[in-house]
Amino acid sequence: MDGRFILGAPGAWFILTVSEELQEIRNLEVIAFHSWPAREGVPLGDWIMRADAGVTRRANSVFPFGDPSLPLDEAIDYVVKFYRSRELIPRFQLTKASLPRGLDDALAKHGFAYEMKTLFHTCRIEDILKVSGGYKVEMSSEPDDEWFSSYSRISGHSAETLRVRKGIFERMPVEKRFASVRERGSVIGISIGVIYRGWLGIFGVRTDEEHMRKGVAKSINRALISWAEDKGAQEAYLQVEADNESAIQLYENLGFRQKFTYWYRQLIE
Repeated sequence: MDGRFILGAPGAWFILTVSEELQEIRNLEVIAFHSWPAREGVPLGDWIMRADAGVTRRANSVFPFGDPSLPLDEAIDYVVKFYRSRELIPRFQLTKASLPRGLDDALAKHGFAYEMKTLFHTCRIEDILKVSGGYKVEMSSEPDDEWFSSYSRISGHSAETLRVRKGIFERMPVEKRFASVRERGSVIGISIGVIYRGWLGIFGVRTDEEHMRKGVAKSINRALISWAEDKGAQEAYLQVEADNESAIQLYENLGFRQKFTYWYRQLIE
């Protein structure tokens, strides 16, 4: 499978008894799900088991969005077998809206450790457009060799990791942009913007170490958001690890605010 499948028409897939807050979390998680598509997306009832050579936790974790069609303990065992058959770490991506209820506690009892708390930030695009950017940002609909070379250098990813990520980029929705900033001919900052269901997702913001805290990331975010507005998007989101204080401060200064948190449960061998 190539990871392209639909979780239902907007607003029609979800049960009607959830609170407005949980509904919003689930809507946003569906958007992020489609914006970062793994190579494999195998259903287990209403869960999706994602796998993509172990590159990125999101693309190699269960997306638990309802009834797994098996008793919970059996479903967890099934997931463990699925990932071990691929020589991958069994892992779930969770929010307080994950289903079925009690899943997080059940995973803890099965030996899945809590890891990587991440903040999901959102903002109205019109608010970000009030922030000026000091660098010229180049954007293209597909990443060229120079963009990938810069991505490798700035992020430190291996050639194999880049190969897998390239597949993720190719499976992303059609409306996407690969952004970069140059100084004296050399790329010093990069990022990716993806539009799905009217939301802009900003991924992989990276700045060369020598140019951090100089406004590069702010300029990239501002440029991607301006492009998204031209495409009719009204909201933007991004995800940042909870311990990355400098990035959190940057995004809050831009106008982003925390909407919810998600985390992973990873099986301890």
